[in-house]
Parts: sequence; structure tokens; C-alpha cells
Amino acid sequence: MRRKNLAATVTTMLCALLFIVIGSCFATFLYQRQIIKVLDPKIVVAEGMAVFDANGDKAISTLKLSSMKLGLKPATGEEDVETGIPSTVAEKKGSEGQYAKFKVYAPSGATIVIKNIKIDSKEKEEDIKKERENIKVSVKEIKESTKSLSEDEVTLGSVSASDERQELTFFVWLSAKAGEVLKASTISFEIHLVMG
Repeated sequence: MRRKNLAATVTTMLCALLFIVIGSCFATFLYQRQIIKVLDPKIVVAEGMAVFDANGDKAISTLKLSSMKLGLKPATGEEDVETGIPSTVAEKKGSEGQYAKFKVYAPSGATIVIKNIKIDSKEKEEDIKKERENIKVSVKEIKESTKSLSEDEVTLGSVSASDERQELTFFVWLSAKAGEVLKASTISFEIHLVMG
């Protein structure tokens, strides 16, 4: 009798474990299809300028954003009064936004402009266009650079003329007002450094 009870208990536990594993795999598969991704932005620079990695050693043509396994989610932190960047968006693991540190060599100065903004989604184009207001970008070291991607071209601000390589931190995140429309979308854009 005891053996029958033990066998039934073990079978029940194994079945429950099997259902948990299958369920979590299925949930992960479904969730993967709803993630909001931001592709690493291509960098386009004017003649006489250059962009380098965070160490300043290697010239780069693409900005490598921090990875987020669960994708972008609306930021929950309070916005900083000066920068407009939420407190939960920072250059550390666990940030609610993506970031990249890089160095700019611009002896005559430069203006940073976001261009070629695209959002690949299955939602209606007009709905996505409204949601672009809730996709935010900023350069931490440039005052009043926090902007939304609502326009086709977005000017973040200027880097002063310098013979030194200037360190900058780029952020991209979703505002707290972001809705469900952006789910399962892929956001891409280019960062242009132009004279100015």
C-alpha cells in the first residue's frame, strides 16, 4: 500500500514539474514576441570629426547600447528637474532604459541630431506615430537634450569645440505615458554629428 502511495505521489510531482517547465517555456516564447527592441544606432559624422568607444581607443561607426533581455518598459522613476532623465534610467545594470558611453572628437564643435527614425510594428502607422512622443532620448552631459522622437529629425544639442575627446552618455527609454501600442516593435535611428 505504501509503495502505491509513494508511486502516485512521485508521478504527481513529476507531472506538476513537467507542466511548470512547459508553461514557463511557453510564457517565455509568448513574451519574447512582445519585447520592444532598440537597434544599435549607426553613427554618421561630418568630416574632421570622429567617435570612439568608451575607452577612447577604437573608432566606431555604431553605438553599442546596453542589453535588455526583457526589452524597454515605461520608466517608473521621477524625472530629474535639470536633465529630464528619470531616476531609474542610469548607466548601470538594472536601468529602465538603454545607454551607451562614447567619446567624441570634434575640434570645431558638433551638433548631435537623430535622423532616419523607424519603428517596425504590426500596429497602425497613425497609432505608432502618436506613441513616438513617448520614446525619449538624451545625452546626459548636454543640458536640455532630453527630447522625444516625435519629429523626423531631433536635435539633442551641441558639443563644444575641443582638441580633447569628450566623453558622452547616450540614453533611450520609454516615458511613463507609453501605451501598449509599442509592444513587439523594433525602434531604429541614426545619430548624426554635424558641423555646428
